[in-house]
Amino acid sequence: MAKRTISPEFDDDDFEEEDTPRDSEKKGGRRKPSSSTPTWVIILIVLAGVPLLMCPCLIALLLPAVQQAREAARRTQSRNHLKQIGLAAHNFLAENRHFPPRNTVEDTQPGEAVHSWTTDMLPFLDQGALHQSIQYAQPWNDPANKLPFGTVVPVLINPSNPTTPIDAGGYAVSHYAANSHVMSDQNHLDIRDITDGTSNTILAGDVKEGAKPWGDPSNHRDPAQGLNSGPATFGSYHTGVVHFLMADGSVQAISVDINPETLKRLGDPADGQVLEAY
Repeated sequence: MAKRTISPEFDDDDFEEEDTPRDSEKKGGRRKPSSSTPTWVIILIVLAGVPLLMCPCLIALLLPAVQQAREAARRTQSRNHLKQIGLAAHNFLAENRHFPPRNTVEDTQPGEAVHSWTTDMLPFLDQGALHQSIQYAQPWNDPANKLPFGTVVPVLINPSNPTTPIDAGGYAVSHYAANSHVMSDQNHLDIRDITDGTSNTILAGDVKEGAKPWGDPSNHRDPAQGLNSGPATFGSYHTGVVHFLMADGSVQAISVDINPETLKRLGDPADGQVLEAY
């Protein structure tokens, strides 16, 4: 009988019949690598690709919610700024027996304030050092006062207002203005002068257009002029509402659709008129 000759390049296993895994282990043989990609690898590739395909869709769905959350945070921060302004106004009131601005012999023109209500409240807004750097004997826009009045005061900036905090003249602006019937260069009322009630009288509010430097004594507006009606009126970038600081220190979100007559009465501290719900 002929003897089979085996070439030295091959093992005996290469000529064996296909073994089951268990038979190969018993015989000490090697399992041949599979030519197909394992199923688990395919699953991982698919799972890795799904987020890439869904990312644009998820972003489109989540973006409005993220924007709403950010705006809500900005509105809350703006309300807190107004509350701090209200607290500062009442601290000034307690010390001077009237709301700012002060009208003293330091002014170059007695009878007309040359510094704003905001300037007078700086010590009560944690801005004592800034207040001390101002030369009160000179008007706010005197060259000697250019540096302090070019300083941005964070509490006076509305985070929802996209405009620059520095105007063309290099002065830092305020996104809040006073009610001209209470705090202006011609008015500095005592709390007793607000006979309509402090909760029914506007002290200050949001500004959308025409923001003035915080040191400008004319940084005040008349609520009777309406809301979002031009650079001389109160207004806001908040959707549908304008935030107002009331004379009692509270902050109210007043609808832009408020009855104009009601808004006018909220601005007058002593008109004696019955105030409708708003």
